[in-house]
Amino acid sequence: MNFFKTLLIMGGMPALLCSADNFKQAICTRLAVIGGGVAGYSAGIYGGNSGESTLVFVGPRPGGQLAIAGTVENMPGVVPQYGMSIIDRLEQQAESFGAKIVYEAVVSISIADEGPRFTLITSEGITYYADAIVIATGSRPRTLGIPGESEFWGKGVSTCAVCDCTLAQGKDVVIVGGGDSAIEEALQLASYAKSITLLLRSAEFRASPRMQEKIRNYNHISYRNDVEVEEILGDDTGMTGIKIFNKSTLAHEIIHAEGLFLAIGQIPETDFIKNLLACDKYGYITLLERQKTSVEGIFAAGDATDDRYRQAVVASGDGAKAALDAVAYLRGID
Repeated sequence: MNFFKTLLIMGGMPALLCSADNFKQAICTRLAVIGGGVAGYSAGIYGGNSGESTLVFVGPRPGGQLAIAGTVENMPGVVPQYGMSIIDRLEQQAESFGAKIVYEAVVSISIADEGPRFTLITSEGITYYADAIVIATGSRPRTLGIPGESEFWGKGVSTCAVCDCTLAQGKDVVIVGGGDSAIEEALQLASYAKSITLLLRSAEFRASPRMQEKIRNYNHISYRNDVEVEEILGDDTGMTGIKIFNKSTLAHEIIHAEGLFLAIGQIPETDFIKNLLACDKYGYITLLERQKTSVEGIFAAGDATDDRYRQAVVASGDGAKAALDAVAYLRGID
């Protein structure tokens, strides 16, 4: 049963008011997309293009991880440009298809007893209702939380060798991490960097023997174990080095490095829905079929579901698929 009627035009797509008595003061939409990264905006584009009223909740600082990336060079069909420029274009495109952008963060979702299926509450304390949801909240990289990390983010400090490999051209770089992902980062940087030093915080690699074997033939890739990075150093030109603590010798050292890549894991942004949806032990949303989640009417896309690829182009495709699945669901319940 459709509980909506048109109220007024906001940003191209009609904003909707629930017609059932209990919802007369509520803001309603057929499709709510939660997330302001590539997956969220892509879902907004396809949701808006379907003709279904679509709200995209991007939060107060949209962009996701692409917003803090340097120059993005590996997006198919997109000339190299800053990540936030890509986000700006995606937002404009979503709006051009009729999606309404909401600069609020959704902090809770519950299943309504009647009327629209889902109740959403934002950080502004505003209640929204929706018949279907796409969750595209992404993930955030684990960081060290040390002095200089935020100051030199994007100026030498990165979490994505695939995105920023060209920034390592001819430079001495370090990679923090000892797992498979750290070695994958080293292999990605091998043809660019002058030297690569893997910094292991433990005594041994956590990476599989097969992955460790892959770097043995690279003379310019080395590693140091039992070290902690204490501070990132630099100046107006960017990062110039790091201060480390050697846990074996108990000595503090300064290492010259013009780039630091973090490979210590990701944290999916799913805390607010863990009690509603099935997630794995790391917090990534479990997909049952295509982009469907464990709750009927909720779909998911992008890095909130992906602990492997974590690429903008993959997230974009996921967002499109999730929106198409959501639209099919909406048309099936009419």
